[in-house]
Amino acid sequence: MTNEYEYIDNLMADCQEAKVAKHTQKIEANDIEPFIGIKSSVYVIQEIGGDADITYANFRKFKEQTNRKCPKANLPSQTLYVGSSVGNLATRLKQHIGCNSNEKTYALNLHCWFQGIFLITAKTYEVSPTILQIIENSLHYHLKPAFGKMGGNSRALDSR
Repeated sequence: MTNEYEYIDNLMADCQEAKVAKHTQKIEANDIEPFIGIKSSVYVIQEIGGDADITYANFRKFKEQTNRKCPKANLPSQTLYVGSSVGNLATRLKQHIGCNSNEKTYALNLHCWFQGIFLITAKTYEVSPTILQIIENSLHYHLKPAFGKMGGNSRALDSR
């Protein structure tokens, strides 16, 4: 007979591991170049200055007028987005910043609608994708970004 609480036991152990995980590198920039070659990381895109309400309204208008896949709109916040990448971080950030990414890829497409200044902060970790997702979820919960949903890469949590 299997342990009916195995999933919960594993999740609790993973949460404990995520709680004590330390990043190995922190990078802050407003362009892609410093993020080239970075793989396992959690990133935050923040608006610097500006008006969170106007930014939120501009995104909602863009989302209504485009065929592109856009993240969920939450509530206005200086924190625009929280995400993670286990592959090529620079490629993922290019999707968020640019306006020419694949229409079927969920991304902010900042250059299509955003007129302000943004800062990207990425922290690299040497942990499994499951732990990285928990760290991302925790940051999302704490920072309450204007766009995106918690648990975006939930497949990582089911990868056992």
